[in-house]
Amino acid sequence: MLLDAARGPYAGEFIASLPIAATDGTLKKRFAELGPRLRMKTGTLNDVKALAGYWQAADGRRLAIVAIVNGPRAMESGKALDAVVADLALAFNTDAMRSSAKR
Repeated sequence: MLLDAARGPYAGEFIASLPIAATDGTLKKRFAELGPRLRMKTGTLNDVKALAGYWQAADGRRLAIVAIVNGPRAMESGKALDAVVADLALAFNTDAMRSSAKR
C-alpha cells in the first residue's frame, strides 16, 4: 500500500501529511539523528505497536518502512521499534554506507 501511495497521483500530498521525524506530530521527540528525511505514522491497538512511512536516502531513493510489534508486551517495545526503523533507514543511506566502508 505504501509503494502504491508513493507512486499515485496524490503522492506528494500524502507524504507531506505524514509526521516529520524530530519535528512534529507523534515523531517530534523521536529519531533526532534522522531528521526530516524520515516521515512516518505511528499506530497502536491492543497488544500492537507500529510505525509505517518513508525514508528518503541520500541518493534520492525512497524506502518504504513498516515495523510492527504484536503481542502482550508490544507497548514496551518503543525503543526497540525505533531502533529497527533507524537501522533500516541508515542501511539504505548512501552516505552512511560509504562512511562504514571506509572504516
